[in-house]
Amino acid sequence: MKIIFRLEYDACRTEMQFLSTGSQLNEKEDELEKYKVKYEQFKCSVSVKLKLLDENQVCLKHRNFLIRKISFCFLD
Repeated sequence: MKIIFRLEYDACRTEMQFLSTGSQLNEKEDELEKYKVKYEQFKCSVSVKLKLLDENQVCLKHRNFLIRKISFCFLD
């Protein structure tokens, strides 16, 4: 999904470079801003999700460590 947003943003930016007339350029700038906002929002949401996954992984590792520690205590 991130690739699609990035491709739309890059395609619009490239099209804007080839335009020289004022009205078409203004329309493309508005369109570019729309794609840029969508891309930045998606990038932000992905970074938040990755952060939550990392925190979850740390919690799970800690929990598994405690379970192993308790089980080894019972073995002795």
